[in-house]
Amino acid sequence: MRRFRFFLLPLLIGMAGSAHSALRPASTDDIVNATMACVAISEKLPTDAAVAKALGWNPATASNKDGQPIDMGMTILSHSNNRSLLMVLDGNCSVTAGLEKVADFATTLMHLRRQIVPDKEVPQDGGVVMIKGQQIYLIRPTGSRKSPTIAITTMLRRQASQ
Repeated sequence: MRRFRFFLLPLLIGMAGSAHSALRPASTDDIVNATMACVAISEKLPTDAAVAKALGWNPATASNKDGQPIDMGMTILSHSNNRSLLMVLDGNCSVTAGLEKVADFATTLMHLRRQIVPDKEVPQDGGVVMIKGQQIYLIRPTGSRKSPTIAITTMLRRQASQ
């Protein structure tokens, strides 16, 4: 039986926020599409690598200064036609993307609301939690005023109750 560990959620979000300096701004459509890809990829446990590949998301690799591979402890996915970045850990998926300006967070949030059509929405820490069926979306502004980013973590509600 797999249990969701709430301590992993801040780790995903923190990693998403710390990646902001390397992110070029993504379009609202890119961010919405990446969020929907996250949901599709993490719908089944373990996460579905075949779905990721079919949607055009490919695993990223990291290496040290000597060129040796580094175990990142999670799956990081990129897409050739999307500037967002996906991070998958323990059945949860997080999107991180650069924004052109801080005000783009509100615009992106509006587009996500239209796509998700949440059953419930609760403000949290400058962002929002949306619930649609069994899917939970934690959406937060991250980065800085100079380099704003957005972090969206998706998870299934059944994980939190197991």
